[in-house]
Amino acid sequence: MLSTHFPNIKATIKLLNAMEDSPDYKRADPSEKMMVFLSCLEETDPNDDLIDDNNKGVSWGHYQYMGGGSTCRSVMTSWAAIGNTDVARRLITAAIRITKVARYVCECQNINAGSYTSDMYLDIIIEHLWTIWKAEWEVSSVLCMFWPFHTH
Repeated sequence: MLSTHFPNIKATIKLLNAMEDSPDYKRADPSEKMMVFLSCLEETDPNDDLIDDNNKGVSWGHYQYMGGGSTCRSVMTSWAAIGNTDVARRLITAAIRITKVARYVCECQNINAGSYTSDMYLDIIIEHLWTIWKAEWEVSSVLCMFWPFHTH
């Protein structure tokens, strides 16, 4: 679904395949910041009166991704902060839901949109998750070469 609807996000297939191949990779509890950020994304409601008009329609998602002064990159600082592939998948799922809500809201309001703010954030999340995954995997691979008792 991601590669069909968001073909410009280059890391999608690589990230999802890597997580599928190693679902328990460095499994840990996510940071508290990550869980607060994820909850904000998962529980967002387009009918929330606290969200001003500048953050609705094609801009839907901006408020949620910037809520509480956090950003995708400030929360996803390492794989340890993310915690595990389950949290990473929940994050991607929440981001996809936000893109779908943006489209639905615009359709209901007869807004013709060429692009959506939420698409940019989905791209940031997937690309950043992939960057972190690759960096952590490479470090683990190097450690395995030099320390035979280390495991992934």
